[in-house]
Parts: sequence; structure tokens; C-alpha cells
Amino acid sequence: IAKESHAVNPGTVAFTEKSESKMSSKPESQLWYKLRDGTKDLGVFWTRLESWASPGVPDLHGIVNDHPFWLELKVHRLKSLKSITLRPHQIAWQTRYAMNGGSVYNLVHHPSSSTLNIYGGQRAMQIAGNGESWTPDWSCPTPYDWTGIINHILSSKSSHHKERDL
Repeated sequence: IAKESHAVNPGTVAFTEKSESKMSSKPESQLWYKLRDGTKDLGVFWTRLESWASPGVPDLHGIVNDHPFWLELKVHRLKSLKSITLRPHQIAWQTRYAMNGGSVYNLVHHPSSSTLNIYGGQRAMQIAGNGESWTPDWSCPTPYDWTGIINHILSSKSSHHKERDL
């Protein structure tokens, strides 16, 4: 695995890992490469994490226009979008983070329907649940609307954020 750097914003460099062969990498890694490449001109600063040391922490941290957010990447291979696979630690982390005013999302690639779908982290328990099909908070077919994804995240941030007294 080689390290690669690319300019995200003027004066800012991000380091990412680049697999020897993107075709042989895990489906979530392939989704990461598409997301990274699709948003490189949108001013998003991405940090990809290997979260084996902190179970439940999402795959990516992003920040754009002063709005930080977390993103869990999933590739759903079944014909319908029933029961997105989230581990108990992921459900707990997303639920607690969202309850405390943080922005966390699940970006789910569904190859059968050629769509990308976003589910807010506050719905983690629901979407990982009993096999019902849940309507995504946002969805797009191929070719993927990377600007639409970021705009949804930014608009969701402002609608979910609540002023709270300490």
C-alpha cells in the first residue's frame, strides 16, 4: 500500500492510502475511491480512518464550509435495501453522536439498483433493524451526484443542529 497526497484546498494537502489495485480492493474501499475522486473539486477535506482501535467510529471524517461530519461507507449486495449491516458498536456510536448534535451519515451503495443512498446516523437502529425496507434520506442513481451528496449533508447539518443549554 502506498501513500498518496493530493491538494484539497489551496495550501492544504490530504494523505490517503492508495491500493496497488483498486479492482482487487474491498467494495467499501472502491466506494471510498469514487467518493474521494468525485468530491475532490468540492473543497471537502477527508480523513479516512482505520477504526479497529475504536469500534463503532465511522470510516470517514469530512469537513466542508466549516461543517464537520462523519460518514460510514456501506455496499449493500442484496436486491433490496433491507437491513443495512451495522454492527452494535456502530449503531451505538452513531446514535449517541447524533443525539449530541453531531452529523453522522451512512452512505450506502446499492449496486443492484445502481444508486447511492444516505441514511442519517440518528436512524442507525432503524435501518439495521428487522428487515424492513426503509426510505433513504437522500438517493441518486448513476452517474452519482457528488455535489448533491455534499449539499444534502450540509442542509441536514443545519436542520438537525439544535441549540442546547449545558
